[in-house]
Amino acid sequence: MSLNYKCEQTRYGIFLSFKGRICAHDLEFWFNKLFKEIDDIKLKKSFGMIIEFDEIEPICVEAARMFAAGRAFLIGKGLHRTAIIFDSSAKIVDLMRAFNIIGQYKLQRMICTMANKDANQKAIDWVENGIEP
Repeated sequence: MSLNYKCEQTRYGIFLSFKGRICAHDLEFWFNKLFKEIDDIKLKKSFGMIIEFDEIEPICVEAARMFAAGRAFLIGKGLHRTAIIFDSSAKIVDLMRAFNIIGQYKLQRMICTMANKDANQKAIDWVENGIEP
């Protein structure tokens, strides 16, 4: 399965959703598209982001580096808090490996939907108000 993604502007900033196989080539295309469009999105000076990983395959090292570049770009545009929602506890190992490659962002939280029935609301509470999930 190739990468499917969605990007939406929300009241807190940006909602991103990824599903499928995340490879560096797909991410490079997607981030280049996002970089061109981000100036058209009416973001506050400081904004949040929720990223949802649904049914993703393992993230390769190159893709993890692309996430780092994308995150650095968005931090430069005013990104503050980030919440990452994933759909299984097994994915935490892969996500943590990827984020160990690119470095943890101190204002980033990871939330598993299997352990948190209200994962989306917890993510919003973190991004908007700094309430720990």
